[in-house]
Formats: sequence, C-alpha cells, structure tokens
Amino acid sequence: MPQRDSVRQRRQHALFNNVVISLIVISLCVRTSPLARLAATSALWRKLPIRIYNVHCMNPLNAGDMCSAPMQYWDGLCRRMILSAVPARGQMVHINALGKEPFQSQQAVPWIPQGSPVIVGGGGLLSHANFEEPMLTIAQRCEEQGPLVFWGVGLNSYSRGDIVAASPVLPHYLTEVAKRSNVLVGCRDFDPSSQFRWVPCVSCLHESLDPPRVSRQFFFGTLPAYDDGAGCAERIGMLTSTVPEGNHVAAHLDDWVKRSLLNATDVLSNAGTDMSPIVEFLRRYDVIVTSSYHAAYWSTLLGKKVIVVNVWSSKFSWMKHPPTVYSGDLLADVVRAKRFPNALEECREATYGFARDVFALLGRRSTGQPR
Repeated sequence: MPQRDSVRQRRQHALFNNVVISLIVISLCVRTSPLARLAATSALWRKLPIRIYNVHCMNPLNAGDMCSAPMQYWDGLCRRMILSAVPARGQMVHINALGKEPFQSQQAVPWIPQGSPVIVGGGGLLSHANFEEPMLTIAQRCEEQGPLVFWGVGLNSYSRGDIVAASPVLPHYLTEVAKRSNVLVGCRDFDPSSQFRWVPCVSCLHESLDPPRVSRQFFFGTLPAYDDGAGCAERIGMLTSTVPEGNHVAAHLDDWVKRSLLNATDVLSNAGTDMSPIVEFLRRYDVIVTSSYHAAYWSTLLGKKVIVVNVWSSKFSWMKHPPTVYSGDLLADVVRAKRFPNALEECREATYGFARDVFALLGRRSTGQPR
C-alpha cells in the first residue's frame, strides 16, 4: 500500500505541474481579452496531456532522420494553436523495434496501450526494404486500438522503375489504412493527382531555419572560380551523406577541388543528431551540391540553388520544389538551377494545416465525440 500511495502522489504532482505550466503558457501566449484567457484556460483544463507514440527511424548517424519526428515540434505547434491544441507527451519508438523481440506478437503493436495515439514519421519509410515489415505491422493496428497518423512519410525505393515512374508508386497498405475514420495520412511526396495530402517533412519547423537569413557580406568560405554572368560569384558547398548507397556526390570532390570550384573546407557531412550546425553550414553558400534528401530539402528552404548528384532513390522524384539533377557539367547546372523563395513559408503553412487536423482528430478522441 505505501508503494501504491507513493505512485499516486507522484501522478498527482505531475498533474498539478502540467496544470501550472498550462496556465503559464496561457498568460504568455493569449494576450487578448480576459474572456479569451478564460476560454483558453477552460480548454486546457479539459485537455490534460496524453501520451503519443511516435514511430520513426532513430538513426544517430543521420541528422535528417533524427530531426524529422513530429513530436519534437509538438510543444511549438501547441503554443501556436493554443485554443485547438492537444497537450501531449511524446514517446519515441524506433521503427526497427516493431515486429522484433521482445515485442514480437500475433497482435499489431501489442505493447502500445489500448487507445493510445500513434504517429508514424517522418522520413523515407515507404517502399524501403528495411521498413516494410514494421510499416505493415503498424498498418494492421486495429481501429479500436486508437488514432493513427502518418505524418510526412515519404517514398524511398531504390528500384529504377519506381524512380522514373510517371506517378508515385505508393504501397497498397497505405491506401487501405487511409480508409479508416481515425487515420490521417500526409505524404511528403508531392503529386497533385494523388489521393494523399502533401505534408512536407516537419523539420521545416526547426528554429535553425527561421529567417532572417545571414546577409552575403557575412558569408565565409572560398569563392569558386565561377561567375554567373551578372558579376556575382556563386559559392558552392557540398554536403555528403552517411547513407552508403546515397553518397555519390563524394566521388566528385577531388575533381571539383582540382578545378577550383570549391575547396576541401567547403564540405560537410550530414552525420549527427542535430541539424543546427548543418543548416549553419548551408547558409554560407549560394549553391549546395549533395546526394542527401534533407540536405536538398533544407537548402531549398534556405533559398539556395540545389544540385543533386544521382537520383538514387524515389525520395527525390516527387519533391514539391525539385532540385536540379547533376548533368556532368557542374557549372552549367549552377546556371540552370532554380531557387524557391517561398518554399519555407509553403512548407510551414502545409504543416500547420495538417497539425490542426491532427489536433482535431485527437481532440475528438479525448472528448469522446464520435469520429
């Protein structure tokens, strides 16, 4: 009994702390009338934190994987949409743990409590051999087991047929699971004719991408022996990848250094768990050449020209803001490469819109309203 009382006391303290924190957030974020503050307070009192299980690829050698989990940005989304937000605690789950000991079972994801929401993503989890079995396991989750959200998941097939296909080749299980009333699907692959909503990688919300951007006079690095014809030298940086099958750009480094297109100091890897130093590196250059998906994505959000060496996965085939594919002539590619100055705003607005729908889905669950 004493142990049980101790557990109960800890839960009560945690509950009290959450309420206090919620009230503080209200006082900071709702600077309107007393009536609005009262409404926000009432809403949060009814919405005490729930636990959400976020299944994604937790690869500590790849900053893109590590920074693409929606629950990492949940608190910021709640602050932005305080009246509709669903306060939650995130429980990260490595996708490779599903379907394997000690979790192997005939039932789908049996160790996630009944009724608990599950968010899958982000990252290239679709049509990849390493993730096919766990993704099927998740898709088999019974509707009664709780809400299921696929957030910013993307294609990642190495098949040449899938890479050059006329439209995205999406797995059948995703089409089937999307028919359920308590499932939301958002794919980072953009196709206007697709049945699935475009939802970019949630890492677009990372604070390191926030404007204002550093002005050109503060850039540092080596100017390449190249001029765009308008009297403005375009600085070229390279981001290599820790993915062995996706690091084709590194093979060109020696040649480009020899031709003075860039220096060895103009190169960085996407290794690590924090995207901030990578984004800081990308800001220094006008053009980024890479074989990494997230390097291309983040560079685009920063307004850079992007050149991808070898489209080795279908993840590059359906980017809403497509990079320039390396033709064999880097200087010519720099000239024809495009910038997308509105990309960051577009991606963030799409993410906010999807988050509102996720909040609505989970809100219906927490209030017991019919789906």
